[in-house]
Amino acid sequence: GRRVAAFGYYAGFAGAAIGIDVWSHRQIAGPDAPYPSISPFNNETELIAHIKNRLDQAVSKAGRLPEVMVMGALGRCGNGAADFALRVGIPDEKIVKWDLAETAAGGPFPEILRHDIFVNCIYLSTPIPAFLTTSMLADSPRSLTVLVDVSCDTTNRTN
Repeated sequence: GRRVAAFGYYAGFAGAAIGIDVWSHRQIAGPDAPYPSISPFNNETELIAHIKNRLDQAVSKAGRLPEVMVMGALGRCGNGAADFALRVGIPDEKIVKWDLAETAAGGPFPEILRHDIFVNCIYLSTPIPAFLTTSMLADSPRSLTVLVDVSCDTTNRTN
């Protein structure tokens, strides 16, 4: 009944890497192009260089950097996600960081739709209202095209 493991810094780091790469792929190859399988990287430096290169290609095509929203930004996982975005060249002003204070009123949060990439890094210990709903995604104008659920714990009944 007690928590013995937690998602750490590199879970958020890796989640943000995939999210930014998916966004980049959509800009480079088109929104309907299947995302290819990926291979492991030998180290962090190689991963950053690869995603930075892809992001640079995407920015050349799209004419802009993505806006990234990190939910759970003050935790280990959220810190990793925000740090990765910074390390590939997304400036701090394009990274929106939410944590307990911003989510205290409960969801859903239409603000999420304003960002290109949403990285969910929260720890969920009790049931809460959804941050996003399928109707929000279907019916609302949105910038959001990539959702990364780093904290998705399939063994947690509150997910």
